[in-house]
Amino acid sequence: MKHENRIYDILRRFTDGIIHSSYRRDILKWLLNDNESDEKDKALFRLWNEVDTSALSSSQIQSSLRSVKLKLGLNTFGIEEKKIFHLNLILKYAAIFLLPLISGLSVWFLMNNSYKNTSNMIECFVPNGEKKTITLSDGTKVILNSGSLFIYPEQFYGDERCVYLSGEGYFDVFRCDDFPFIVHTGRLNVKVLGTRFNIEAYPDEKSITTTLNKGSVKVFIPEKESDGLILKPNEQAVYHSNNKSLDLKKVDANDYSSWTEGEICFIQEPLFSVLKTLSRRYNVEFRYDDKINIEDLYTVNFKSDETIEQVVQVLTSIIDKDIVASIKGDIVYLRTREKGGNR
Repeated sequence: MKHENRIYDILRRFTDGIIHSSYRRDILKWLLNDNESDEKDKALFRLWNEVDTSALSSSQIQSSLRSVKLKLGLNTFGIEEKKIFHLNLILKYAAIFLLPLISGLSVWFLMNNSYKNTSNMIECFVPNGEKKTITLSDGTKVILNSGSLFIYPEQFYGDERCVYLSGEGYFDVFRCDDFPFIVHTGRLNVKVLGTRFNIEAYPDEKSITTTLNKGSVKVFIPEKESDGLILKPNEQAVYHSNNKSLDLKKVDANDYSSWTEGEICFIQEPLFSVLKTLSRRYNVEFRYDDKINIEDLYTVNFKSDETIEQVVQVLTSIIDKDIVASIKGDIVYLRTREKGGNR
């Protein structure tokens, strides 16, 4: 109990801002190691249940807290009844619980020693329902989509320009032949000199998609750069995490960067992927009936000025004429007309 209280006190002071942020890397490393893992789990569980969501200023974080609690069964199971608090699992929701102090992408960097100049790194998190444009020190412009985390240096040093992305970003890279630009996504790297391209690399997706608009990029798995793919304009590389393979496709690159103009374009996308993207865009949660086949493929385009109500109306018309939709707050329900299909 004494050790548990000590760990709780450290984490409580850290999340309250009493411990200076300059110690963040050390605390994260300590949190990641296996020593006293049970005590750390219990301390995090205690902190989790002390969170007053009504006091949080961000509605996105409130929604995320509720969603993650529900998914992990925190409202049903006690820590002694069901051991779900393995450290790597905790760190997945620590990104939500402690934003912006701790993030899943930050943890990945620490585990893989990926930060090259940690002292000048800047984190930019874009909540669901928002987009953000930033300009890097070299003049490169980056547009970040909803639910994305982007980490970049205040100034570039050394012989490479390295940045880190979890989510989706459109890059217009300033050309410098002697200073290659590398985007790290954790499972995949994209190396360029000067070009325009889109990367979709959300951590909850099974694939990473890189689409080239202009110039040339090399897409490769870390430690296997020689086996990478070099893309030409209107080509797309899809990395499949299940078998760690790369596929090359011919596409219209503008379709995959249309989100930067506010549009959302889906081309033969499974319904579960469509709903996931719309959830991030409109900051809503979709709940659907078991009889709805979320593996069915759809091609549909939504304009920038369409409301969630209009989007849902289109969805119900293309999925099935027997689908009924309703919106209650930030939750969208999709149900079949047959009684007993709801969940």
